[in-house]
Amino acid sequence: MDYNINREELKNMIEEKRKELNELLSKKNIDKNRALKLSIQLDELIYKYYCIDGDKNR
Repeated sequence: MDYNINREELKNMIEEKRKELNELLSKKNIDKNRALKLSIQLDELIYKYYCIDGDKNR
């Protein structure tokens, strides 16, 4: 796990990825592969955020 990134920066990355995914999903013709890729990337960022958050509580 790459912990060199701070929580605030990670939070911003999550927000940007979420906006990008929502924008893609709001279109009539959705590129399903792109949507899946963005969704997976978003999941990974959220997981990383909670791993960092969990480590702070140890």
